Amino acid sequence: MFPSAIFASMFNRFADRLRPESSCDAHTAPSLPIEIIEQIIQTAWASDMSVPDRTTTFTSFCLVNHTWLSLFIRTALIDVHIFSPSFADKYLFLLHERSASTGEPDSDYMLPGSSEAANRLCRSLTFHVDNNPNRFTSSGMQPAIRMYAERNRMADSVTNVLYMLDTLDYTPNLRRVALRYIDWGFGDIFDQMRLVPLPSHVTDLEINYLFSSELKVAAGNLRRRFYRDLCPPWRTPNVRKLTITGAPALLVNAFVQTCPNLEVLEVYGLPYFAGLVGKMPETLKTMVLELGGSGVDEDQRGDGKEDDFGLEQCVMRRWFDDSSTNRQIVLHAEPPSRIRVADAVRSRARRYGLEVVSH
Repeated sequence: MFPSAIFASMFNRFADRLRPESSCDAHTAPSLPIEIIEQIIQTAWASDMSVPDRTTTFTSFCLVNHTWLSLFIRTALIDVHIFSPSFADKYLFLLHERSASTGEPDSDYMLPGSSEAANRLCRSLTFHVDNNPNRFTSSGMQPAIRMYAERNRMADSVTNVLYMLDTLDYTPNLRRVALRYIDWGFGDIFDQMRLVPLPSHVTDLEINYLFSSELKVAAGNLRRRFYRDLCPPWRTPNVRKLTITGAPALLVNAFVQTCPNLEVLEVYGLPYFAGLVGKMPETLKTMVLELGGSGVDEDQRGDGKEDDFGLEQCVMRRWFDDSSTNRQIVLHAEPPSRIRVADAVRSRARRYGLEVVSH
């Protein structure tokens, strides 16, 4: 987390130092080394912020001075965050090829050749689908979970942007796509088939289901009672790494089925392996289970007692029949003392080509 109050204080402190003195012009070199300014910008932009905070950050960083704008816009074009429908439209316009012959300017944000730069720089794309996009402001609504929405402008932006990237061959260097659902139910991606147009050059897919603190009990009940017979109508064979946070086991199953060539699976928010698919993709080499993730109810987390967390029944006997391939299971919890896997379980796992690591 990057608390907005701390960020505002840091931003104002450095912004004051970077603003040119009255006797200098707007192009005066900043008093701080460029490397430090760039690190401040990258740290701030990568931090966890609400939609209003990220909107304010984007606007503010563009207005400090020319040096700050130049550094920030490149960071924002490498690690792209789509946090509103209007910003999704602006980003697609930025990617649109323009030239002098068409009379369209191509120097957005004072970046020459902005269209080419935006397409070339993009490595990561994160969508913020927040049921309460104005949270922490006077326009914010009471916390509530949106179970279903046939039409939602921000959720539709996910499909629209991915479709345009795929159809028009935009952002050829994009490798990671992340969806952050905040105070939403678990059905939107499959109900509306959001990931059908995922570009073929994306190799890392991240799905997050996050909930306000006031909705912790309701979210836990929703997760425990989730049941749907999901038969994914699409495949993303290009995805090699899948990270899922806060989803019920059946939903994790569905996402895994869409990734037949998966190599790394990270699951945050499940207290054990039971309930996951009967057989993982043969290509899978590493699985990470976060026992202390944000989606785990307090009474379900590891308590430090010796436990195999379903390793023998649900993993060794059902997932991997081919013991000739070396694979790794990583168990993680905070604090690490929550995990105690018996040596006998680790030894049996090796017979199946599995190495169990806990930390």
